[in-house]
Amino acid sequence: MYKFYESLFNKNLIDLKHFITDLEKKTGHNGEDIRLHNKLAIKLKDKLVDLGLDPFDSSSIEIYHGLINKLKEDDRRLYLSVRSLAGSKVNAKSKLIDGFKIITDELKMSDLIRLKPSFIKNYLIKNPPKRLIKNLHYRTVESLLKRENLSLIVLGINYFEGDNYVTKFYSNYKSVKSSDFKNSDLEIIYLNKKWRTALQDLIKNLDKVSLSIPELGSLIIIPCQDQYIKGKTVFYYSSIINSFYEINLYSTYLKYHLPLANFNQFFFNSSTSKLEVYSDFFRQKLSWEVIHHILFSRIDIYDPDILKKEDFKFLGSIFKNVRFSDELKFWTDNFNLGHLQGNSFISFNLLDMSYNLYHNLDSKTAIFKHFVDSMKTSFFLSYLNNLLFLNVPSQKVLETVEI
Repeated sequence: MYKFYESLFNKNLIDLKHFITDLEKKTGHNGEDIRLHNKLAIKLKDKLVDLGLDPFDSSSIEIYHGLINKLKEDDRRLYLSVRSLAGSKVNAKSKLIDGFKIITDELKMSDLIRLKPSFIKNYLIKNPPKRLIKNLHYRTVESLLKRENLSLIVLGINYFEGDNYVTKFYSNYKSVKSSDFKNSDLEIIYLNKKWRTALQDLIKNLDKVSLSIPELGSLIIIPCQDQYIKGKTVFYYSSIINSFYEINLYSTYLKYHLPLANFNQFFFNSSTSKLEVYSDFFRQKLSWEVIHHILFSRIDIYDPDILKKEDFKFLGSIFKNVRFSDELKFWTDNFNLGHLQGNSFISFNLLDMSYNLYHNLDSKTAIFKHFVDSMKTSFFLSYLNNLLFLNVPSQKVLETVEI
């Protein structure tokens, strides 16, 4: 069992065998890794049956092709559904992107924590981004700020300005105070023709359909082509929903740390690296996604004036509640599901498989990054749940994690 998790986690855990033994001593529960593995093995068999495959006699290649064929069918159905939505809600000549605009408007999140625009604008007035101003054909930074969306300006700074300017721009984040933030709705921006032209080289080499500026609570979406392209619709759809989830994770991270005296350092770190916290209990970094689950599971841990239960969104529940969830019903509980045969991993995760289908990857080159991330979260929570639900005082749970 240790070898399975070591191969899955790429030996990033500190001496996994001793790590699990230590977990078992501290929680008083043994074999949670085995229980998780067995639970997922049962689900895997059911999914293989759904694909029309023999759970006991199917190769990795057969499973991968089964998943690809299933996703091709679902992708086509999703494309027709989104086009139909656009036609019924807008007009008969509407495009695929019009359907996605309806979907994203319905998903719109409220009460996110965002950096006030004035904080960035004040910096830019004193330190004009000269390359960006020139490329967008403005004469002054004041004209730029008056006519362009601030989130697009931040994106443009990252693309046009040199490393020295970008480093200084983000270093300014170290000076933020809690009063520099406000709560507001998620801002959704569909990249217009002017910006698509300015950023054409970036877009051409981009493996994403959207870009987020999380500190401003904004999601920038690159409009999709109208004609049917194999895998494009499901890749576009799943990527956008995942971006919604990641922005929500970022917001809960900032809200939780906002009262701390060294909040500015947390904010700066969050803008330049992954959302991670150090845990004495585990002797290593944990993703904020794990802590996100802890806070949601133990409502008594946090101050409702800082975080409310409504602040928390989870990837599986977003997928299940979004419009057209029926078209992807097979995939919405697969995020931590995968198949290992020899050294070959096959991911059942929709984010991985939609990427693989759209980029026409075979079983040997297919990605499984999202599956691994979800599996890590499931692994840690399988042990943490024993602390969360066995009458352990909330302060004792918090003592395990430096947050």
